[in-house]
Amino acid sequence: MKTLALCISELSRRALSGLTIALLIAACGRGTTVDPIDAAGSESASSDQTFSKLASTNSANAAIIADLENRVGAIYNVDWVEGISQDAGVDMYYRWPGIDGLVDLYQATGKSTHIDRAVAMALRYLSLGQDLNEDGYLDWFSRFIDDHSHAHVEIRAADGIARITEILHTDNALTARYETEAQVFLDYLEKDVWEKAEVGAFNAQNMLETNVTHFIGRSGLIAVSLYRITGKEKYLNWIESKGSNLKEALVLGANGAYTFNCYLDGSSCTGGEIIDTSHAGDTINFIVEAHRAGLVFDAVDIERLIGTVRKHLWNGSLSSPKFNDLVDGSGIFGGMGRNQGGWVKLAAFDDELRSLYHAWIQSPDLVPLSPTFSVTRGTRVHILGNLAKAYLE
Repeated sequence: MKTLALCISELSRRALSGLTIALLIAACGRGTTVDPIDAAGSESASSDQTFSKLASTNSANAAIIADLENRVGAIYNVDWVEGISQDAGVDMYYRWPGIDGLVDLYQATGKSTHIDRAVAMALRYLSLGQDLNEDGYLDWFSRFIDDHSHAHVEIRAADGIARITEILHTDNALTARYETEAQVFLDYLEKDVWEKAEVGAFNAQNMLETNVTHFIGRSGLIAVSLYRITGKEKYLNWIESKGSNLKEALVLGANGAYTFNCYLDGSSCTGGEIIDTSHAGDTINFIVEAHRAGLVFDAVDIERLIGTVRKHLWNGSLSSPKFNDLVDGSGIFGGMGRNQGGWVKLAAFDDELRSLYHAWIQSPDLVPLSPTFSVTRGTRVHILGNLAKAYLE
């Protein structure tokens, strides 16, 4: 058995910077334990709304959700937390989709074990932040560059913490249990992410002023969670401004499906190709969560993006489904196409798409753990958790 977050003795050996020992003791000292390789978890603590949905879920869908949960359990191990190292920026960059998947899996099953795991990952990441510039903001190292405070990495890492923070603040079954952690996470998002960008402590062009569609997606996901939690106008204003810019950049084809590119003006990515499916998934994450919040993107936008999957990405086969590497369907059916995290969120709005993804996760295309960028464990849990929630909704 392993303590919920990290044992206090381990945390005390790290540079905690803006996080106080007292707060982390509160997080670790609750006495709750989690078996890191338990396939499904035994705890159940969810909102009345989730229990109501679970009760009304038909037996076939319930069985599918249980299978998806078991698949997540087979992937999860202690490395999800302990593997977040001094290179924490990149480590969380790849793990954040797993946190989103765990949040969705909690909403689909009502089992708080999935929240415990997400909270442990977030605490580990925050414990490694240091004010390296002595400017009052936490920074994280990244092997992508020879320095730190790289917005490209830190913003994507923050997406997962935004998702867990939102549910800790909005799910009544979790707010009391995780009151301390919820506040720690919110303080981090408001100060060491959003305010840090506002004052230019790292390159704001990568966040608040960006014209890159997937950067808007990454920043937008944080903004949606912060707006849902705080109701602050500045987050709403950003969502409405940048969200509207992004909506205008969605190009409607004659087949009724959207395409979009790397930049708001329609220009291509490095190398001249249209944006790949993997990076575009970060844009879809934002669009779907903004739609769920009733912001900017409407049901017509969702239907047209469902069309993107059906008419551009999918190869048309249910027995051996694959997805295209490029958003307009002009690429190969390769590694980037397998990174369907975010896109799977659209299955909550379309039964046929849901069935397609269910067929895909059982197919040879996804079964092997890829040694390349295409299907990390975080992405795999993202896909499975998003799909589980789709079967509940």
